[in-house]
Amino acid sequence: MSTAEKCYLNHSVESRIFKAKEYIDTHFSDKTLSISVLAKQAGMSEVYFRKLFGQKYNLSPVQYLISVRIKKAKQLLCYDFLNLNECALQCGFLTAQYFCRVFKKATDMTPNEYRNQMLTKKDDNFF
Repeated sequence: MSTAEKCYLNHSVESRIFKAKEYIDTHFSDKTLSISVLAKQAGMSEVYFRKLFGQKYNLSPVQYLISVRIKKAKQLLCYDFLNLNECALQCGFLTAQYFCRVFKKATDMTPNEYRNQMLTKKDDNFF
């Protein structure tokens, strides 16, 4: 294989990994989003997809998906009219219990603790 062919192949694979990341960014709330779906879209095996994604972004695809969901959850938790179940569902978590467990692991606080902290800060900034 020539250097040009290898370069094209690497660019093609990198492009597919980037598109998978973009897909996660826009479809994070889809509860059926999985590694198999992403790998299939990228046209590669799940193992190869995980390996390349990890090399490119220093996170596994699952870790990246969770980070996107947690980021969105933090935004939604600032709205006190949304309950935890609604936040969980809008972020792609199947249950509020799983959402709470993952959120606590990622942030070292429960969603309610985070919400209370944010709402307190919002009140402090109001005056």
